[in-house]
Amino acid sequence: EIPPPGGEMAPPADLDDDEALLNTYKYRGLRNECDAALQAFEKAEEWADLIKYLQRLQKIFQKAPDPLVVPHKVLVAKRLCQCLHAALPAGVHLKTLETYQLIFEKVGADRLAMDIAYYSEGLFPLCRHASYEVKPFLLDLIERHYIPLGAALAPCLSGLTLCLLTALGDAASESHGRVMGILDELRTATSTPQLMASVWTCLLLNADVRMQALDYAHARLPAPGGKGAAGEGALDDFAPPETRDTLVLRALVAALSDPEPLVPRTTLELLLARLPLRSTAVAAFSPRALRALVVGALAVLPRREWALTRRVYQWLTGKRADAIEGPSPAAARERLDPDVGRIFGDALRELLATTAAPLAGSSAGGAGGGGGGAGG
Repeated sequence: EIPPPGGEMAPPADLDDDEALLNTYKYRGLRNECDAALQAFEKAEEWADLIKYLQRLQKIFQKAPDPLVVPHKVLVAKRLCQCLHAALPAGVHLKTLETYQLIFEKVGADRLAMDIAYYSEGLFPLCRHASYEVKPFLLDLIERHYIPLGAALAPCLSGLTLCLLTALGDAASESHGRVMGILDELRTATSTPQLMASVWTCLLLNADVRMQALDYAHARLPAPGGKGAAGEGALDDFAPPETRDTLVLRALVAALSDPEPLVPRTTLELLLARLPLRSTAVAAFSPRALRALVVGALAVLPRREWALTRRVYQWLTGKRADAIEGPSPAAARERLDPDVGRIFGDALRELLATTAAPLAGSSAGGAGGGGGGAGG
């Protein structure tokens, strides 16, 4: 069964220019043929029909004059988006990607940059359900046609980053190395602060790709006092000062509070390796932001998981946690330098106050209920 049509897209800003061009003698035949081909999609009854209609659309575009001006580009993008529905087989997805590729090659970079958002609506979500046959084709499409657009990618950069992080998978996946390279190409084509802002946003808002976002951040953030793993950039590029106490902080705290244990553990490993509390983190964040980060780290302790507890202890003290059991309070205090000790004390008081407030309210409510019962 063919999936129902999705929501309507807004018309592009340059619609009037395209309409004027399509009304000329040169493009009139293309427009009429495209009208008929698009109407055929409404009659599709099975997925094989979609392949037939996509092939018809390709033939129309192949013989169209250069540069290609896509008639009814919003409707064309909508039909291609529907052909990438998760319920359809890989054969339909591949034929649809071939159609995208043909369009991208014939319209040229300038026109593609203007219309990229409409075509991206169908392409970006494909990574979530792309088969092993389809994913390499999709990555080829991104490498060949998206990356060269450079700064013109800004309006859809967050969506493209989310798409690539979804395709990244874990370190053992077949596409991991290739997608890491594409993300680096994208960082070069735009800028390190722009791409990393998208990565931090994905870490904050998209729980499904938090592990992949942490993986990329861990691999590319510079080590304390040095440059990134790829040999370039400083911390100010990967976590700009203007977003460090807002976006970066909120993303790290959200990852620390993720219910999946592996996410806060990986976040603590990132903090240990790239933002150690006794050096980089103290200099990178404001006192208030650093206190919020420490509160986020301490909040994982009630989970009572040794893997998390050991990493929190190591991040707070800068020491290995081999002797976490048994040291005297005086010895434990000596592990914290005065600045870190003050931040730790403030964070602990804030955490205890936050935890105690609901308990106090519950106790007061219980007492009030008991008093009412006694009065009755």
